[in-house]
Amino acid sequence: MFNFYDPHGLCAFKERLQKARQQRHFSQTKFAEILLDNDRSRVANWESKKSKTVPKTQDIPEICKLLDIDPNYLFGLSNINSANDKAISDEIHLSVDNVKNLRTDARMNKFIDFLMASPKFSQLLDYIYQIDIHMLLSISLEDTFSPQAISKLETAFSCFSQKVLPSDKNVDTFKPYVKEAFPWNKQKESIYDFIHSNIVNPKYYAMLASNPTFLNQTSEERYDGLIFDFAKASYNYLLGNQLSELAKYEVSNIFFNIIQDYGNHILNDIKPILNATPSE
Repeated sequence: MFNFYDPHGLCAFKERLQKARQQRHFSQTKFAEILLDNDRSRVANWESKKSKTVPKTQDIPEICKLLDIDPNYLFGLSNINSANDKAISDEIHLSVDNVKNLRTDARMNKFIDFLMASPKFSQLLDYIYQIDIHMLLSISLEDTFSPQAISKLETAFSCFSQKVLPSDKNVDTFKPYVKEAFPWNKQKESIYDFIHSNIVNPKYYAMLASNPTFLNQTSEERYDGLIFDFAKASYNYLLGNQLSELAKYEVSNIFFNIIQDYGNHILNDIKPILNATPSE
């Protein structure tokens, strides 16, 4: 149970009450008026750390309703100041603070409404989705290849992209570029040394060790098969990398355009006020 005789508890109560009032943009006088009490000093005493005055128990529900806060927050029993905010947060997976801002900040509400009504917003989400997909592919590639191998693949794909027409791009046409990036000198290293120098995923070794086709091949056939595997495993990632870079540019460009549109929208709203002729 909350103890008003505890100086720390009383101080926290007053701080939370004051913060909640200020977040609702109520002055002490305005808040007193809303409470049907024209005595501003009473509200000031509620919030003053020098005063032991607190609201009456029967006034607490009305105060919480007007300030849109949970009583548990006011009494320091919870850090979430609104039960409604918590419910909304759980439902739409936004932080409680962001939910609160969306509900109480008029400027943010106006911008969010404009953003979601903009036909450019769906384009923005599409490009962000592309970036998300690329990040997942990136994690997969980093778990398979060594950093040096990834660097070689990126260089090979850059050369491939410059020389091969978009309509002809596929894993098969990428394979020669991968082979050039990963030469194998069979006189100096075994095929297994070649694999271990480029692959960091132990599951890959286990897969090869249990693959009858691989085990029955010659070393040259194994090398050709590995080059195709390298090309196949990295092609979508490297292609996605290019698309992701383009998507990042487009996200910035589209969002800038939306901000510009919003600025023009605001300007159109205030033009009548700016152009109004002052009455004499």
